[in-house]
Amino acid sequence: MTKSTKRFIALGLLASLVISLSACSTAKTFKPPHKAATAACLITSKTDVPGSPTRQLAADLVEAQVVYGIKVREVAIPAGANVDARLLTELQGGCVLLVSSNQNYLGSLTRFAQLHSKIMVLFVGGQLSEGAQPNNFRWVADNPALSARLAGFASVEKGNDVAVLYSENYFQATSFISSFRVGVAAGEQVYDQVHISYMKVTSKSDFVSSVGKLAKPSTVVALVPAGFLKAIPDFTGLELVGSDLQLGDTLAKYDPQIFASVERKTTNYVLSAVSSLLARKVSSDPKYRVLGGLNELSFTGTPSDQFLKYLNQLTNITP
Repeated sequence: MTKSTKRFIALGLLASLVISLSACSTAKTFKPPHKAATAACLITSKTDVPGSPTRQLAADLVEAQVVYGIKVREVAIPAGANVDARLLTELQGGCVLLVSSNQNYLGSLTRFAQLHSKIMVLFVGGQLSEGAQPNNFRWVADNPALSARLAGFASVEKGNDVAVLYSENYFQATSFISSFRVGVAAGEQVYDQVHISYMKVTSKSDFVSSVGKLAKPSTVVALVPAGFLKAIPDFTGLELVGSDLQLGDTLAKYDPQIFASVERKTTNYVLSAVSSLLARKVSSDPKYRVLGGLNELSFTGTPSDQFLKYLNQLTNITP
């Protein structure tokens, strides 16, 4: 991990985290005596959209494979397929930990966990009542509102015109932009007002064209697939906030003008689930539930004192 990368959690984990005592006990890393033969599967769809937790969960499973030796693979379910039947097929093929964030599969995964008490499910996002949650089902809430507010505040700090460019299918784009505006308003109470524009882009070429037409200097908030940013030919006069770039956690290189990225921190939950699975502790009593979200804004540099003050206001955590 790049040591200069500073990570600041954009949620009240210490204030609003609701998690079972059993879940807390799994935070200690389990050291298996040998490489595991069991498999963890990321359950996805061919229609997963940018900005969802899926990209980070995939990276987390790769890390789990390195740490624990567990086999991992992606199971992409085609549209119209029988989800329940596919899950059974994957279980027969060795998948005993099912990880997903696709809300279309929440019902099927809940039923599957109820029917198969020896497996574990880890699901990020959606809505699940405690009464409907099996004991071998781990649920983590997902709410990007706070990281969106921080992105708004950080964009205002730059003092430039701000352009928010978002893919038409970006995950929860409407709610993200609404929260982003709240952060902008907070920033403008400290700094000068800035001009904000919002533009939907339909493709990589549309994104590159839209960026090329911006007046310089500009701050760009790019709610697009990570690959879109690599297509920008010239970053001169631009400062950018990206999404799901995994700054400091990936070998991918991005232009230094990208100063922040909206991220999710799901690694500990994935590693905890694998650790418990290998220790044969698939059920939790009380149930494993994490409320409050798990979003953050990652920086490649050092944030301002004013930013840290705003962070503290949102999270009640002293930086």
